[in-house]
Amino acid sequence: TKYRAVLKSGACSEVTSSEATITVDPTSVGGSIAGGTSVCTGTNSTTLTLSGHTGSIVRWESSTDNFASDTDIANTTTSLTATNLST
Repeated sequence: TKYRAVLKSGACSEVTSSEATITVDPTSVGGSIAGGTSVCTGTNSTTLTLSGHTGSIVRWESSTDNFASDTDIANTTTSLTATNLST
């Protein structure tokens, strides 16, 4: 949406200001991750896939304590290959 002001001084003609544009972004939606599974210790990898989200992926996170603390994973794609899995 664009906005501008219209101004008039006395008997002079109306003039307009420069325009300002406001862009409204949609609300972020977390989506769902598919691929969660149970594996044996030492399993090399499994792939997780994010879908149904709105917004750009900033990073993935992992946690072994229900996210009381987490580890950032530098990945901004919809798929994550979790590697070197252990307890």
